[in-house]
Amino acid sequence: MTRFAITYDYLCPFSRIGNEAVVEALEGGADHDVTFRPFSLSQNHLEVGDKPVWDHDPAGDLPRGVRALLWSLAVRDRFPDSFQAFHVALYNAKHDQLLEIDDASVLSEVAASVGLDPAEIAEQVSSGVPAKTLAAEHNHLVHT
Repeated sequence: MTRFAITYDYLCPFSRIGNEAVVEALEGGADHDVTFRPFSLSQNHLEVGDKPVWDHDPAGDLPRGVRALLWSLAVRDRFPDSFQAFHVALYNAKHDQLLEIDDASVLSEVAASVGLDPAEIAEQVSSGVPAKTLAAEHNHLVHT
């Protein structure tokens, strides 16, 4: 079994290509143990001293792409069997349907489209746990 991690940010079309290829391989029976790790392009482009993207109120205005990452982490960590479907559907919403993935109603529609309860995901996001996870995983990627 091959074990590896792949990063993702829904804003990046190249991230989409790589992540969808990995999901397709897994669905096709590839013997891989894959960890999907969030990387915030918005955080990566902040100026020194700016407020980190994960320190914003998840119910308020968030930097571009962050709400989608928070929802994805809630799904990945609470509903792992649905993560791959949600992951691909969210990339499709952004890059094929050109939907605004920073809009909670769009994220709710994507979640419902793969059989998830959007209210459960929103509740998890509002708990702050996904923001802490994003901070830890993004920083780990940056500093290793």
